[in-house]
Amino acid sequence: MSTQMSHGFAAISILALFALTGLPPASAQSQTNPVPLINLPLVPTAVAPGGPSFILTVNGTGFVASSTVYWNGSALATTYVSGSQVTAQVPASNIAAAGTATIKVLNPEATTNATSNLVFLPLNVPIGSVPLVPGAGGRGNAGGGGDPVAADFNGDGIIDIVTVSYDSMSGYIALGNGDGSFQTPQPFSIGAANSFPEWAVAGDFNGDGRLDLAIANWNSSVPTPVASTVSILLGNGDGTFQPPQQYLESPGQDNSGDRLVVGDFNNDGNLDVAVSHVGGGISVLLGNGDGTLQPPILVPTTHQVTALATADFNSDGRLDLAVVGDYSNASILLGNGDGTFQSPQPLSPAISPNSVVAEDLNGDGKVDIAIGNRCGSDPNCLIEGTISVFLGNGDGTFRPRTDYAAGYVLESFIAVDLNNDGRVDLVSASYCGALGGPYCAKNGIIGFDDVSVLLGNGDGTFQPELVPDYASQGSMGPPYPLIAADFNGDGRLDLAGGYSDGVTVLLQTTLGISSTALTFASQNVGSTSSPQPATLTNVASQGTLSISNTEVTGFNAGDFSITSTCPQGLPPTQQCQVNTVFNPTAAGVRTATVTITDSAVGSPHAITVSGTGVAAPAVTLSSTSLTFAGQTAGITSPPQALTLTNSGSATLTISSIATAGEFPEWNNCNASLAPGASCKITTVR
Repeated sequence: MSTQMSHGFAAISILALFALTGLPPASAQSQTNPVPLINLPLVPTAVAPGGPSFILTVNGTGFVASSTVYWNGSALATTYVSGSQVTAQVPASNIAAAGTATIKVLNPEATTNATSNLVFLPLNVPIGSVPLVPGAGGRGNAGGGGDPVAADFNGDGIIDIVTVSYDSMSGYIALGNGDGSFQTPQPFSIGAANSFPEWAVAGDFNGDGRLDLAIANWNSSVPTPVASTVSILLGNGDGTFQPPQQYLESPGQDNSGDRLVVGDFNNDGNLDVAVSHVGGGISVLLGNGDGTLQPPILVPTTHQVTALATADFNSDGRLDLAVVGDYSNASILLGNGDGTFQSPQPLSPAISPNSVVAEDLNGDGKVDIAIGNRCGSDPNCLIEGTISVFLGNGDGTFRPRTDYAAGYVLESFIAVDLNNDGRVDLVSASYCGALGGPYCAKNGIIGFDDVSVLLGNGDGTFQPELVPDYASQGSMGPPYPLIAADFNGDGRLDLAGGYSDGVTVLLQTTLGISSTALTFASQNVGSTSSPQPATLTNVASQGTLSISNTEVTGFNAGDFSITSTCPQGLPPTQQCQVNTVFNPTAAGVRTATVTITDSAVGSPHAITVSGTGVAAPAVTLSSTSLTFAGQTAGITSPPQALTLTNSGSATLTISSIATAGEFPEWNNCNASLAPGASCKITTVR
């Protein structure tokens, strides 16, 4: 199989981290409680540091009355709501500083614990933009092959990356340094010769509190046919793994192994594996709880399966599957709770589906499905790829799809709150280097790899792609899968994409801007608006951010002015404000840019400002009072006059001029006064 083939479910590489830290080892016996599964998003999806205590809501499957939510390995006071929801009280001390918390749910047993997948909760302020820049070292800086998995494999609290390489038939682990860079990748064996690894997922398969790996291996027919297998590599907890144990993925000598997901498909408290067949069907290998797997259960499908995701779509407490394949089909398989599944129920994606994500995209507590379509509705890949969103009804059925443009040629995507605003976003990775031609040209580049961000509205709909897209490191192969994790510990999720020659990391910048676009209401020419603030935050947990200059630039720069509370050095996690006011000098749309030069990645940063100047008259008097000297009765004083000027930008209409009391007046003012024109009003006593 060529490594150019599209890879499937992108999010499971991060979300299915069935980790356990500092807990007693498990026995191999069957468990009473199921292994819980957390569905994203958490509620809230992100938290600003320095705030009060709050309630964290965790939705998913397999929760029991004794379920406990863990925050960075420490138990929280947890309330059981239902089998699909628990809540936990998070003390203010847990969110005192920026960073990223790891969240899991534990179902305790007498001798062991069934532990959920590990998910991330960023601790940082929301920002209006998603500034991404390549991590230190560029391509290959985080692994020796594609298909990355992000987790803490050596227990130091820093995210590492494991990759498997089809080309080298090996696995690699790159330990994180905590600043977005990684140590030199170290290789490890994945199994017998002619086993080509295609997909890896982390999980604790033997209950010892250490992360293990499950790897789907494609077979080779040269020189001798080898059956497709699943490799289990038990972790030592220090970033190394024990020798792989391989299990037949299907009974025949075929090359069917491709993607895999993990979950407790028979609710026995042990982690199981489901593997897709590109020739059609799925194999479920039930876990024994000691790191070994049972023979495969074959689950038939009506089409090939090249990507799959798992969640409880019909709220019955049993894990189901969403599968795509053939570049034309998608379906739902409801679980029976014993490792078998019901007949597939078809979905209707756009042409060329190749990846699938199962998350709650609209915050209603029901799992939705998003399907990545490699080439949108065009079988020849002449237009952008799309993401089809199917909002779930909670009973295993879904509403009609909505499609969103998302890059050429879409290879993988994830659903994650990338800008900490409490709304799930869609982030896709695309590849076009091998196709060439004008339909692969974007921003003047022929052949590119890029990342597209579609910010979520919170209701299951999404905004158009942010422009420009975020270019990665050139046309070296499909960027699959795309994963998100906080690689530099600043409380913002970063991105990583796997390539045939390594992994590219894109880091979010350390300067958070509350809004990167300020729009003012219509303002009379010559008048000044109320200020609009933009809050700047040093989102780093350590290191002062230097702000060297803040200015207004652009064609209408003279129509806007700023004041700033920002010091030259902004300490970690601290905020300051840049306030902009609008004083239009002419009618019409006026635009400019507030440019901030700083030491953060991606400097200079920009805030676009715009408003509409409205032509309007304005009255200016040469004096606001007239004082007469004492005057003999019956004698008229010398006249005094004042000048009325239309200082506005439109014609002034004068309906009347009058005085009160013993002050008759006369004037030379007409019924209308042009902009800039004046007239005289005279009075006596």
